[in-house]
Amino acid sequence: MRRLSNSAALVDNWFDMLPPHQQATVRALHGAVLDAAPQLIPSVKWGNLAYLDGPAQLLSISTHKTHAQLQAARVLCAMLPPHGPGDEAADHPLARPLKCRYSQPVDEGQVARVVRACMQLRHEHEAPHPEES
Repeated sequence: MRRLSNSAALVDNWFDMLPPHQQATVRALHGAVLDAAPQLIPSVKWGNLAYLDGPAQLLSISTHKTHAQLQAARVLCAMLPPHGPGDEAADHPLARPLKCRYSQPVDEGQVARVVRACMQLRHEHEAPHPEES
């Protein structure tokens, strides 16, 4: 059965509903995400554009007044080691959302780093663990 939330037409309509000054940046951000991981499936969830890898949501794009934001799913962020100021983990690509201002071009390299970090973290935690003897 086809789910409405995964409909390509619904995703296209989500873009069309954005204010005109947001569309170019959000479409560029969307393209950069899919360039980095073409297997991800875009879906509209909770008013945002989400990216699914199988049943798991990895990323989402949310729009704000001055910028669009690419953020990892909370479940992935919870897998990061705890960190404080000056910690190496604070520099992890998923430690904070990636903000893309509407007045500036999207940094495709940074988007690719965030997407790869999401994929790697998800697959590290999915890997089967050796059985204890």
